[in-house]
Amino acid sequence: MSGKTAYKKSRISVTDVARMANVAHSTVSRVLNNNPNVSSRTREKILSIISATGYKPLWSARSLVSQRHNTIGLIFEREHINSLYGARLIEGICDRFAETGHRLAVGMMHWKSPAESIEELPLLSTVSVDGLILDLAQIRGDIDAVVSRLGVPYVYINPSGSRPYNAIMPDDVAAGRAATQYLIDRGHRRIAFMPHGKNLNHSSGTDRMHGYARAMSQAGLPLIPGWDEPIEQVYTPDDFARRLGMYHREHGCSAVVCYSTSEAMRTYIVAAQMQIRVPDDVALIGCDVSEAADLFPPSMPSVQLDRAEMGRMAVDMLLERIRNPHIDLPTAYHKGKILDNVLTLFTKELL
Repeated sequence: MSGKTAYKKSRISVTDVARMANVAHSTVSRVLNNNPNVSSRTREKILSIISATGYKPLWSARSLVSQRHNTIGLIFEREHINSLYGARLIEGICDRFAETGHRLAVGMMHWKSPAESIEELPLLSTVSVDGLILDLAQIRGDIDAVVSRLGVPYVYINPSGSRPYNAIMPDDVAAGRAATQYLIDRGHRRIAFMPHGKNLNHSSGTDRMHGYARAMSQAGLPLIPGWDEPIEQVYTPDDFARRLGMYHREHGCSAVVCYSTSEAMRTYIVAAQMQIRVPDDVALIGCDVSEAADLFPPSMPSVQLDRAEMGRMAVDMLLERIRNPHIDLPTAYHKGKILDNVLTLFTKELL
């Protein structure tokens, strides 16, 4: 020991930041709270000092002043927790929270649960939240009526049906059109549609069907029978085999647009059993990406509806609603993009 006493560097405070920027304490607080009533020059100066000093606000102190808790609640369906859908959604939300400094509190519900059970979630009795992100497409009842009683702003992700306000929606019609156009651009003229299962309780099924129909009509191509008839038994091969046989052998189809990559994979398995080669005899494309897609060959493209991006969009919308709780925001649509190789989604993170 040198005999000198070692001291940790004092924590930088908001007062220190204000002094270094030669502004009032309240001006720094306005910048931290994204208040627009600060000049761009002053804002840049304060942000530069915050970056240089490594200043981090005390969230507990800020919440006392702002009457906010800096915590956002996510309520979503338990069945998604082990799926790519749920993982990507939480990834996107947490990505944005890394920038905003918010915390995430999670509540989960089973499919088909009554909307009233939202009020029984431990999340709402043990945590104070500033707002809620709701991913509850399969819940029964009037969710709006229940959540409105909670008195906090909320935003939906991927609700079924059409919502003009306060929602982040995948553009399922555009996904169906994009998948179909992808095949048309590659010279296919007899293109079928493999629909969703009969038990799907979500508007994405009919929306993607209509996207297929619009792309075919605009190209002057015939709709192949069966495009608007849901699959009877999604988890058994019988209906897929019947459909694929009808599409390929009776109607001469060289390509099939599938409701999702899950349907595309089931169609691929049935095609192998029927000695129909993919993509040589029949090309397949899905309208969404499944976590199991990396087990299949790179010949299966898909339209990626990125739940991570939708999670980020939901956070941005909700924070705006928290700042302006009496204003409804127009629904925002995520259009997705074509992945020529579904493996791209899974391998790019490893490179």
